[in-house]
Amino acid sequence: MERAGRRACCVLAIGLVAASALRADPNDSAAPREPQSSVIARENVLEKDVSMEDFETGFHLLQASDAQAYDAARARWQGTLAASRHELERRAVSADWRTAINAAIVLGRIDHGPAYDRFQAALAAEDIRAAGRMAGGLHTVWAKYQAIATRDLQGAVLPLCWEVLLKHVNSWPDWQVTAYLRILWVTPDPRSLEPLMWFLETTANDGHAHDAARAVALLGRAAVATRLAESRAKHELARARLDDVEAELTDIGR
Repeated sequence: MERAGRRACCVLAIGLVAASALRADPNDSAAPREPQSSVIARENVLEKDVSMEDFETGFHLLQASDAQAYDAARARWQGTLAASRHELERRAVSADWRTAINAAIVLGRIDHGPAYDRFQAALAAEDIRAAGRMAGGLHTVWAKYQAIATRDLQGAVLPLCWEVLLKHVNSWPDWQVTAYLRILWVTPDPRSLEPLMWFLETTANDGHAHDAARAVALLGRAAVATRLAESRAKHELARARLDDVEAELTDIGR
């Protein structure tokens, strides 16, 4: 009987050891660890899954499209492009302004997309008829969103403004486009020069042209002097429009 009791205790001890092994904490140093190479591969799975061909396709479609086609391309390709952020950041400093601005817009959307959507939704919800009956008219709305942009988004608002100029100018209401042009008045940045000069050369809206020319005139001259001279030489209509606004600003002492 005593030997049988000892055998039972041994069996019980073995069972407890086995159960303890099955319940071992995977974080415990004694537990088997996943190879480091597997961890790295899993963390970089998005990067590895996005081929350069896919990246180029998405990037080109976003750069080449506008209006509803652009919105559809962004919905389809933004996730693909986000998985190769290092490539977007590399292109954001490209010497080609279209490449650099397109990359900056995508990065802006990745980093601030919800804030952009809230800002645009609030602007679109403004009662412009009621604003039109006020003493300042729509100028009060535009001034309001200049203040909101500089307070809440600061420099992060620039890609949104560039997106509007390059992608939505023919599909959004004129007064909303004006709001973004006037935001560029209070957020001067040398990177805005080429998008604004392109816009000045191509827009048929005289009011928009005036506001874009003013945004160019308000850029820091030292920062854009050489590029502005080159751009003026290439864009005859933009040059004429800019000359008119510069003379106007001189007359009123800015």
